[in-house]
Amino acid sequence: MKIIKMYVLFMLLLTLQIEAKTNTHTLTWKDLGIGIHNTGEITDWTYYGIKTPQEASKWIEALKPLGNISYAGVTRIWKQDGFTAEEAKAWVDIGVKTPEQVRRWLHQGIDSANEAQAWIDIGIDTPNKVGTWKSSNIMSPAEVQQWQDIGIKDAFIVNAWRSAGANSFTEVKEWKSKGIKTPQALKEYKREQLRKTEKEKEKKLIASFQSETSHSSTTDTTYVQNNMNKSSVYPRTNKTNEEIAYQECNNTSEENSGLWNVFLLVYFIITPPTKHINYPAAA
Repeated sequence: MKIIKMYVLFMLLLTLQIEAKTNTHTLTWKDLGIGIHNTGEITDWTYYGIKTPQEASKWIEALKPLGNISYAGVTRIWKQDGFTAEEAKAWVDIGVKTPEQVRRWLHQGIDSANEAQAWIDIGIDTPNKVGTWKSSNIMSPAEVQQWQDIGIKDAFIVNAWRSAGANSFTEVKEWKSKGIKTPQALKEYKREQLRKTEKEKEKKLIASFQSETSHSSTTDTTYVQNNMNKSSVYPRTNKTNEEIAYQECNNTSEENSGLWNVFLLVYFIITPPTKHINYPAAA
């Protein structure tokens, strides 16, 4: 039993020793298949700034999805644009194959491969498409997803809704719930509402005009009746206005004259007669 335990312990120690030797093995260019037949291949890497097989291994791992390429040459392009092997791998893994393509994403404010992946996951798979949505002030994949959930897949359609008067996602969603499915339908609906409003205003104006006309007619009738009453006091004749005025003046004068005569009569009755005075004759 002791012998069996000692054997098991021996095998365990041997396994650990083998693994330790494997882990401490220094990676060489030949391990990467570089310089086996042509030592100039090593020079290609070192010329581009890749000094060790370990660093070359990282770049080869990063660029493997690109297929059969000159790893040294492609590494140089990425490295000269300031990318590390880890950054290059992140972009290549999501399908962005060159530094130039990365710059296009960066130009749209997409600062990392993870952020680009979020846009790609909702179908916005190019920087130009991202720019189109952002130009419509829709700045994140989450916002785009909202529009997509109500059937709007294109930023141009968002702009069409806004030109029709629906300026937010909430407004568009509300119009769609009411059966207004397109921007053109919304425009037609608003035009019809405007026509109805104008008709209502027109009806109110007509009603107001009719009311004023009715009031004016009543006033005119009263005025005519008053004139008719005056005509009964002053019967209609063929005399001119000047003749009528002269006659009224004469009537007034006659009335005043009669009053004056009465006044004189009363005065002579109540006033005693004065004595007659003889004045001397002139010499």
